[in-house]
Amino acid sequence: MYNKEYWDEYYRDPDNRKAKNLRSAAHYARYRESILRNKREKRREEPENYRASARKWHATNKDRVNASRREAAKDLAKRDPVLAKLNNMKRSRRRKALLAASTDGSVTACAIRDLIVRFPCCPYCDVLLDETNRVLDHKTPLAAGGPHSAGNLIPCCRVCNRAKSDMPYDKWLSSIGRSNEH
Repeated sequence: MYNKEYWDEYYRDPDNRKAKNLRSAAHYARYRESILRNKREKRREEPENYRASARKWHATNKDRVNASRREAAKDLAKRDPVLAKLNNMKRSRRRKALLAASTDGSVTACAIRDLIVRFPCCPYCDVLLDETNRVLDHKTPLAAGGPHSAGNLIPCCRVCNRAKSDMPYDKWLSSIGRSNEH
């Protein structure tokens, strides 16, 4: 009979864990083709289960996914600069389409000026904002269905805007230990 507590304790010992890892690696090397074939068949038979598990993995490993995408983009830029440029243009068109579809007309030069006056410092890290490091951030990201409106914009520094990425405003504030004071 399987005794979970026994095996948990057994594999806490580094030597036992190392031996198990070596056995696992040897087993994979020996049966690699059949293991991969079985995975492909299962993926073909149950595509929705595979997609659901892939979505779940991507959601829990956003940092790894983003890093991988950045590396792939860098590799593509080295291998085929023209194709990389086309991909950037597509991304830019998609973003412009999102902006156009979600705008309500409240984002005017006057509204942006008012925001800049109200927020002389980055609300996330308190860095003084100037023309070189100031960007407008969408509190509720466009990618998450947020509107492109004056009420959804906040000026911040480039570093914080990039770090926030597509995270919702409240979640981002709690992750950096700030309260919703703005």
